[in-house]
Amino acid sequence: MLAMRHSRLALLSIAITLGGCLPIAQERQEYDPLSNPLYAKRYYDELLENLVSLSIYKNPILQKKGKEKKVELSRRDAIMKAKEAEQKQRSGTKGAFIPMEEYAHGIALLDGHTIYLSSDFEVTPGISLHLFLTTAVDPRDTPFPDPDAIDFGPLQSAYGAQAFTANLPASTILYRTAVLWDTALERLVSFAQLSE
Repeated sequence: MLAMRHSRLALLSIAITLGGCLPIAQERQEYDPLSNPLYAKRYYDELLENLVSLSIYKNPILQKKGKEKKVELSRRDAIMKAKEAEQKQRSGTKGAFIPMEEYAHGIALLDGHTIYLSSDFEVTPGISLHLFLTTAVDPRDTPFPDPDAIDFGPLQSAYGAQAFTANLPASTILYRTAVLWDTALERLVSFAQLSE
């Protein structure tokens, strides 16, 4: 009985020791799509259109107590938020993706250290699609990835709004092109030339 207790304690000790060697899962930050100015502008424009149509078509819901006031407050908020998203877009540089080897569609916006992809972004899925930022105006004109290219990491999804942040040089003005590059196949999938 005593030997069995010692062997259980030994096993428990080993399990605790091994448990301490296992990597600890990092907390995953939740991505708020409304922090993406490309997504936010579309969202608030469509919300505004929906709220205005309730009034134009005299929707019966507005006859219920307090609903008309709630719609009006939400309409004003949507106008303000759409303007804020538009101003944020203007503070950065953006461009549309050009399909190359595969289909790609959508807008990239560089604002500070973050690249945003639009809600209508789509690309044919690849083995290992990464988003790069480069000083090369056209990545077809130079061996890619070039020495100045910055890898923002793998795409989060082949579809929809996304945001990527990386450490960039103090002056990002020379970084003009967002590139979708398949790192496994070493091929250019698409790029977007960024401008004001």
